[in-house]
Amino acid sequence: MSTPDLPATLPSTQIASLPPSAYYIPSFLTPAEETHLLEKLYSVPQPTWRHLSHRRLQAHPSPLSASNTLLDAPLPSWLAEPIIPRLLSLTLATPTSTSASTAQSESGGESDPGAQSRESELTTGHVFTASPHGRPNHVLVNEYAPGQGIMPHEDGAAYFPVVCTVSLGAGVVYNAYPKPKTGSPSPSSSSSGSGSAPEARMSMRDGGTKWRIYQEPGSLLVTTGEMYTGCLHGIEDVVVDEDVTEDGVVNWGLLREETREAMERGGGRNERGTRVSLTYRDVLKVKRVGRAFGVLGR
Repeated sequence: MSTPDLPATLPSTQIASLPPSAYYIPSFLTPAEETHLLEKLYSVPQPTWRHLSHRRLQAHPSPLSASNTLLDAPLPSWLAEPIIPRLLSLTLATPTSTSASTAQSESGGESDPGAQSRESELTTGHVFTASPHGRPNHVLVNEYAPGQGIMPHEDGAAYFPVVCTVSLGAGVVYNAYPKPKTGSPSPSSSSSGSGSAPEARMSMRDGGTKWRIYQEPGSLLVTTGEMYTGCLHGIEDVVVDEDVTEDGVVNWGLLREETREAMERGGGRNERGTRVSLTYRDVLKVKRVGRAFGVLGR
């Protein structure tokens, strides 16, 4: 099976007009790899899907607990390969220091070795180099039919502040907004991306700054830094994305040439199909399954 021609480093893929740091790779997966992933996703047992009012989702290896803790388990091999090795191959100059207190891992009351404080230094690593587990350990799968979206929201404190989103099936416009100022209605963060307060949505749609990113099928969007901590993101519930043009989306110059040409021929209109997103993150708190059920060590 052929592999995509990936950049050696992430900085070359940075979306320059956004707050730091957001990166976009248009061809992270080949069409064959994309098809294989969709076949795997749609072959899982129906109870694996959780149905919400405007979309359905899967959580792998499991949903988070009420305390935002993940039971320690491996990801399915088809979600790990080839995506995680590719994510870790994309180098980036990034601080490796992180606080052990914010990278807490629960293992029967004992700290995880990866949660020890590291001396602050600048090194060339990948975006998960400083995370407690050094790689993503959780994947949230969201399926959006045409006309479905999600209100502006933030990912919250359950995760290390890096989000890697792989898009499958169809393209969509992703909106990013600066967080409302202190005293403004504030959206609730959610580990499942369940949305935000209607007041916050209204304040941002009615005059607030909005950056639009077009996500092609097979693409990768990475958000970290200020884009993670200082912005909200969402998808409008429309059947057609308008103004997918050089002036209408901030990553126009990073899109595939054939995508730009198709949008120019079509007047900047993206008629939505069914899109699936794979969101890779590192959950900070992890509990070993044996410890959680008190069955090991007897």
